[in-house]
Amino acid sequence: MTTESALREWRYGQTQAERLVASLLHLEGYEGVDPQHPLGGPDGLKDVLCRKDGLSWVAAAYFPPTPATLRSIESKFEHDFSGVASNNAQAFAFFVNQPLTIGERQQLLQHADQTRTELYHLERIRSLL
Repeated sequence: MTTESALREWRYGQTQAERLVASLLHLEGYEGVDPQHPLGGPDGLKDVLCRKDGLSWVAAAYFPPTPATLRSIESKFEHDFSGVASNNAQAFAFFVNQPLTIGERQQLLQHADQTRTELYHLERIRSLL
């Protein structure tokens, strides 16, 4: 199985998705990477907290096991993005195991207003691994 297939056809659940995200944040130079509740439990709209470039970040993982529609990805992005304000953060990192076109990425980023946001989609994650 290729890395791309393993990501796109995710069979490892939310716990492993959040742990993978924490590892990827380390690779990307984030500091103070702090997974909140990867084993389950209320996390207050923050899968992972971290810092980079003097900002506090909230990171979220969305790794559905089957192909997701853009609308479902948008819905999850919007939901998780609300964790930035509720956790007094200044930036947002969203990880999704789905392929996204440039246009789809831009559409998602429009929901972030002026908040600094990094979007990690299937190809970006694959290239890090």
